[in-house]
Amino acid sequence: MKPHKYGLYAFDPDIEDCHNIKNILHYVGYWNEITNDDMVDLAVELDEDPQFDWINDHDWQLQKATPEMVAYWNERLKNVSDDEREGDL
Repeated sequence: MKPHKYGLYAFDPDIEDCHNIKNILHYVGYWNEITNDDMVDLAVELDEDPQFDWINDHDWQLQKATPEMVAYWNERLKNVSDDEREGDL
């Protein structure tokens, strides 16, 4: 898989150090520059998809990932199979 160039992440502003990689709630990588539609689509998915019911226990917000976050997740995904990528990392 080619590395992502961009990312979005969900975070809870009420969590101390909420932008720390270890405290983010959800991350999604993108190959193309993130659009407003991407942000809306992810917000709807997090809000409505039953697999993300847990995230609504938080007052979450979305933000574009920093280059450091994108690099962290690219490194983490280097040796992960497609099946594992669909689950939790």
